[in-house]
Amino acid sequence: MISATLDVEEIQDEELVRRIRAGDSSQFELLAARYASKIYGLAMRLMRNPSDAKDAVQDTFLLVYTKLDGFRSESAFGTWLYKVALNSIYMKLRQRKRAAEDNIEDHLPKFDGQGTMQGMVRTFGEDPEREAIRQQSTAAVREAIDRLPAEYRVVLVARDIDDLSSEETAEALGLTVAAVKSRLHRARLFLRQQLENKFGKNANAARHSSVLRAPGLLL
Repeated sequence: MISATLDVEEIQDEELVRRIRAGDSSQFELLAARYASKIYGLAMRLMRNPSDAKDAVQDTFLLVYTKLDGFRSESAFGTWLYKVALNSIYMKLRQRKRAAEDNIEDHLPKFDGQGTMQGMVRTFGEDPEREAIRQQSTAAVREAIDRLPAEYRVVLVARDIDDLSSEETAEALGLTVAAVKSRLHRARLFLRQQLENKFGKNANAARHSSVLRAPGLLL
């Protein structure tokens, strides 16, 4: 029994895809089981609702099954799957009007007639209390991310939490690389401004936003 389990685990994704394409649809269950947790985590980071996240996982794998012929081995299957999931969840977010979403323009820096930024977002150095600040900041960062409009939230999650490149994010969402970079910049400014508003101008917003890089904290 252990040997059989190991054999299944050692089968490469691409081999499972080949078998599914050849007509063995039972192999898709194995493929889905490998990535269900990862896709659920992505859905939760973006949707913040377990029921919606579970629905998103099911819908994603149904979509993946229908799109499987479009998978090319130039990239890893997991990367391709993530892009499909990201786009699918983004489409759901666009269809769902979230009352808590803010108009991001209201929270971005303003410029005067000479092009000088008013109320520039500050940057600060780190101090030894960073870990304690991370723990304190988790709820605040989650709240700020949830208030981002979907088109900014999905880019922030893909780039700053799940470490996709700008090019991969653009491909997944059907955007230009320039649009991804612009939305990411605006989302980061919004997040930092929200943290400054919550913790005060003298607080280190950069330290608070570093919670984005802490594994598992935003799941």
